[in-house]
Amino acid sequence: MKDKTPWYIYPQDRPKRQPSGDDPLALLVGFLLMSIFVFVALDHAVYQVWTFALRWWEALRP
Repeated sequence: MKDKTPWYIYPQDRPKRQPSGDDPLALLVGFLLMSIFVFVALDHAVYQVWTFALRWWEALRP
């Protein structure tokens, strides 16, 4: 007589294959998001330095 135990009570004999390494799409999306973040941060820093330099230059002129 066959065992009537449902299949989901016991784990499978062979575990499912886990993907090895990193997902290329996830790496690409992460790289693009980090690039946008760095670009915005640099743009803000350059704007602050440029504004400071212009105000300093105007203060030096008579």
